[in-house]
Amino acid sequence: MKQQTDYLSDLQAIRSMMQRSSKFLSLSGWSGVMAGIYGLLAAYIAVFRLDFDPIVLQAIGFTDWEAFAELRGMMVLAALLLVLSIGTAAWMARRKANKQGEVVWTAASRRLLADLAVPLLTGGMLLLAFTWLGAFSLLLPISLLFYGITLYQAGPVTYTALRILGLLNLALGFLALLLPEHAMLFWAAGFGLLHIVYGLFIHFRYEK
Repeated sequence: MKQQTDYLSDLQAIRSMMQRSSKFLSLSGWSGVMAGIYGLLAAYIAVFRLDFDPIVLQAIGFTDWEAFAELRGMMVLAALLLVLSIGTAAWMARRKANKQGEVVWTAASRRLLADLAVPLLTGGMLLLAFTWLGAFSLLLPISLLFYGITLYQAGPVTYTALRILGLLNLALGFLALLLPEHAMLFWAAGFGLLHIVYGLFIHFRYEK
């Protein structure tokens, strides 16, 4: 009986080692929570401080450099949100890996970055192009859609729950396309509330 128990323990240990070598599991649940808080704060600032209303801006008809000048504050806010979210995730991942006696920069983390790069860069270029063309009503839906694609693609390299988060963001992106007057609410739900729920799930499911 003891020998059978030892075999099971060895199999579980081997399975855990194989999973950690093929997946990046140093992502912290709390970094998801923080990203959600950053997203909610960004939505609040955009609406109540910068008076961002993509439908009104599109009706005005800004194009070319006029559009970039009008949205300068929003672009700074978006860049700050991106830097804070990535920076927090990287810092917490390194801290978690150190506690577990592991390293952050592995084959799995390199694969994760490679999988994230293409949809993120493509989405970013599209957002700049739509801003240049004055298609402001597409900015929030496109950001949700490409972010959803990014998360879904990253799921197999890290926690599977990330794929669910990606699908939910895709659904919110399509809703934002169909109901542009409520696009900011869908954006806040995707980048804010869903991130908080995801982060808490990862923390209590895998880190407690």
